[in-house]
Amino acid sequence: EIALADARHRLKDTKVYAPISGVVSTRDVEIGQIVSSGINNVGGGTRLLTVSDLTRTYILAAVDESDIGKVKVGQAARTTADAYPRETFRGRVARIATRGESSSNVVTFEVKIEVLGGNRLLLKPEMTANVEIVAAERKEALLVPVGAMIRRAGRHFASVEKADGTLEERAVRIGITDGVSFEVLGGLTEGERVVANAAHSAGRWRKEAPRGPRGPRMFMRRSRGTKR
Repeated sequence: EIALADARHRLKDTKVYAPISGVVSTRDVEIGQIVSSGINNVGGGTRLLTVSDLTRTYILAAVDESDIGKVKVGQAARTTADAYPRETFRGRVARIATRGESSSNVVTFEVKIEVLGGNRLLLKPEMTANVEIVAAERKEALLVPVGAMIRRAGRHFASVEKADGTLEERAVRIGITDGVSFEVLGGLTEGERVVANAAHSAGRWRKEAPRGPRGPRMFMRRSRGTKR
């Protein structure tokens, strides 16, 4: 009877319970394989399965140290994935690493972004995603293309076409940028013509409607594998 009770106890120990509810994403052992217990083995036990909680979706983005000061917890983020070129996944910054990681003399900080919305279920673990974090936004901004600006001695200048067709170099105060256009804070007025490229082709710039519902935005684009 003692041997039978011991056998029943050992049989009970063969049942393994997952600490969370989820979906089995990987199986690391085969039927009949001998495994070791994490309690009795000093070196740690054998990993049996990987269970993924798919109720919440997260993306880990690597943000350059020059941009990390602009990123704050709670900021909105927009994500795209090569697997779904027509889908945009909205999210928010959930966590910012307190320590950077250096690779090839480039320091980046890991930013954890929670993906919101029903289409988040389309994303799968280890997918590659492109992330844009909204660091600032403006309403009804006067915009000028990045290619029309010249940076010199820490200041920005633009070549403005005068009434007689000659060009005047003028200092411009700029605000936020989305990488395509600069917000103009001073130095240019609506309707003036500026040189947009090295070939001195001039184009008329006006006060544009905001990008999206709340104006032009500044984005930091980094990518890394998608995690859930």
